[in-house]
Amino acid sequence: MDKHDIKTFIYSKETNQKYLKKVLFTIAFTWTLIIAISLTLNILAHFILWIIILFGILYFIIKESINIRQKDEIYNELKNNQKYLTILFDATPTIMITTNGKEIDKANHAMLKFFDYHSVEKFKEEHSCICDFFIAADGLLSSKMDNLTWLEYLLSQQDKYHKAKMLKDDKVHTFVVLARPIHIDKDIKSVVIFTDITEAEDAYTTLKEQENIMMAQSRHAAMGEMISMIAHQWRQPISVIAMGANNILADIELEMVDETTLKSGAEDIVKQTQELSKTINDFKNFFKPKTDVEEVFLEDIFNDVFTVIGKSLENNNIKVIKELPTDLKIKTYARELMQVFINIIKNSKEAIVDNNNEGKISILVKEDKGEIIIKICDSGGGIKKEIIGKIFNPYFSTKSKNTGTGIGLYMSKTIVERHLNGILIAYNTDTGACFEMKLPMNNAQSKIYEV
Repeated sequence: MDKHDIKTFIYSKETNQKYLKKVLFTIAFTWTLIIAISLTLNILAHFILWIIILFGILYFIIKESINIRQKDEIYNELKNNQKYLTILFDATPTIMITTNGKEIDKANHAMLKFFDYHSVEKFKEEHSCICDFFIAADGLLSSKMDNLTWLEYLLSQQDKYHKAKMLKDDKVHTFVVLARPIHIDKDIKSVVIFTDITEAEDAYTTLKEQENIMMAQSRHAAMGEMISMIAHQWRQPISVIAMGANNILADIELEMVDETTLKSGAEDIVKQTQELSKTINDFKNFFKPKTDVEEVFLEDIFNDVFTVIGKSLENNNIKVIKELPTDLKIKTYARELMQVFINIIKNSKEAIVDNNNEGKISILVKEDKGEIIIKICDSGGGIKKEIIGKIFNPYFSTKSKNTGTGIGLYMSKTIVERHLNGILIAYNTDTGACFEMKLPMNNAQSKIYEV
């Protein structure tokens, strides 16, 4: 009940009290008259009749008295409720107003504080609408939206997320805006709530920047490892080239050069340089990943993974068992997924080597209801219970500072869950650790991180 209704109620209460006084005076006068007439006429029937009338009037008085008491209780309750709602309205930390979209009717303390006014009346002396403060930009509320007022636009699209920006102390504040219609004084107005999300947006921006930095760190760390692997794979071809060149120089020195021997040595050198070039091409895709979603066979991604780290696994006598469909396609950021696979398999390799276990990594891939489930398990002895909940934390590592950055698994989880719209978990098996991920077959909706 608003102030108008409460005033009407108070007026009705005062009217009832005046009416009750008149009734009581009438009853007293009537009772005196009844006694006088009855005594004068000594007519019993008239006396009884007047007694009945008197009881009827008494009943009416008692009933009205009860109604007035009930109205008093309702009035007090409404008054308390109004006081409570006023306190609640002003105590709300978000900006809250009632308006018809053109002029503010009521506003809470948060709104007055934000715009530095002492009262709504002072605000209305200079501004009629809060929309005067809206900063116009694409995707934000403005005073006019699609030939509608800003409030009409909000009410026509209540199921959507709306944002507005307003300036305070030379700083732009971002608000989420929600509006709902209400009835006040027989007029239709609306309660509009502006929730300030500026700090949350700033925190998100900072977090995004930190994640981009960590993504870059992760890629740079992986690049360092790839360069080490390239150097390892180049070692044998370079040795063959050096040996062939030395043989040619020795034959020249000994004057034993013949065309056939020279041609054979040159062909060996060309073959080995082609092998060096192939190694560069194999690693080139990892260093320059594509930034667009592409549809690829999952088997091809794993083939690229083992082109990069296969030699390292072979050198440590680690056997890889793959069980995956050859015709299974996925629409995703293939090179980002490749980085995740490399991070996980590299961790498995290091666990196996550190624990001197029989090396085995198994990869199981299957499709289930539009999702691809990938399990990469190893025989490295598993992850200790006290740290298994921390392995995806940034900069957490069980290795020394010189050998571990602590961002590989963190970025793997970030890529899978925030970038590829999937899930990545880790758990122990009887022989080691298992990393399981679920990925959508079509990941066309996500956006790539800028690194």
